[in-house]
Amino acid sequence: MIDEASTQWVDKRVGKKDDGSSRKLALGPFGFQRINFDLIIGQVGTVVTGIRFKHNDTEKSLNLEIQTTPITWPEDDPTAISLKPSDATWNSAHPNSTPREPLRFNDPGDPMTQKGPSMPDSVLNSYVEMTSSSYETDLGQTVVPLFDTQPVFYYEGRRWLRGVGIMHKGKPDSGGFITPSIVPASPYKSIHYHPIPTNSTVIVV
Repeated sequence: MIDEASTQWVDKRVGKKDDGSSRKLALGPFGFQRINFDLIIGQVGTVVTGIRFKHNDTEKSLNLEIQTTPITWPEDDPTAISLKPSDATWNSAHPNSTPREPLRFNDPGDPMTQKGPSMPDSVLNSYVEMTSSSYETDLGQTVVPLFDTQPVFYYEGRRWLRGVGIMHKGKPDSGGFITPSIVPASPYKSIHYHPIPTNSTVIVV
């Protein structure tokens, strides 16, 4: 039993935004502080057969890598395919001479309480640092951005993938979500993928 007369309202405590608590939370067992946003495309004639994250000790970042495998895809019968697992390779983002730009937040709120859909707002060759949510609206108790666990799929049915990326989506005043993007492969050699410029936004297809 609780004596109702003994209860009282306690105002929230507003901490300092530079106390480093968000970095301590974000480090976790893997020791990463940031995630790099890249879109990795396999060579013509290959498809994606694996995905993994590689830890960069210097940057304390997570970097996406994809495994690609050569595929034989006859034009007269797109269903008659065969893979060459022995020739599979792991691929990372191509080195870029331009330094990565950070995705910055302005007092980000908890993404789970935001209203309305999230929109892609990151560009290639950028990154996001894990931080704490707003002290004003969320008491800094959430590490943002969150990881989006919704499935990503091609809208015209099942397809082999030519490429995979990592991007951020959100809206103003929200920490947003880290989510994958995909590039479907085509069985027709006349269709080629055109690289996305560095300053463009990657869209989930």
